[in-house]
Amino acid sequence: MELLLDILIPSGVNIPGILFKVPLYEWQGESYAQGPPEASFGTNYKLVYTQVHSFVQQNIPATYAAIQWQHVSVKGPGLDLYTTKLRMDFPDDEEPEDPEEQNYKLTDLLHAMCAGNKWIVVIDNDEPFEVMPAGSLSHVISALNDVIKGNISENGFLICGEGSE
Repeated sequence: MELLLDILIPSGVNIPGILFKVPLYEWQGESYAQGPPEASFGTNYKLVYTQVHSFVQQNIPATYAAIQWQHVSVKGPGLDLYTTKLRMDFPDDEEPEDPEEQNYKLTDLLHAMCAGNKWIVVIDNDEPFEVMPAGSLSHVISALNDVIKGNISENGFLICGEGSE
């Protein structure tokens, strides 16, 4: 199962401490753009701006439909590390052990991205998904954990909320 985690935040919102830049390729003294803007969150998470998928747009609740969204895909080894930790049944507060990464946990990323804004989180595991029009980041973590642990195997989630609790 390939797990996809996407975060939608209103267009124009800047996330404190996260700087998106267009990756550049230099050749013969010239710089060329190499894809959409991206940022790092610690060494384990890479955030990449992408287009909002049509299946997501079609399922955004009416109260969120008028908002122009910027879509950020969460990539990098962080999700795999989070999945491994859950499957090994470590306590939630033991992610990760590396002191350099202590402030770059998945929960820290979600709080940083969603603080003070309306947001939509999409957890997609290539299955139909459930829409939760009024959720919290606790709902996001709970749904994500249940999908990873196999407690929920038949659907992903589109969870809408505001602020970071």
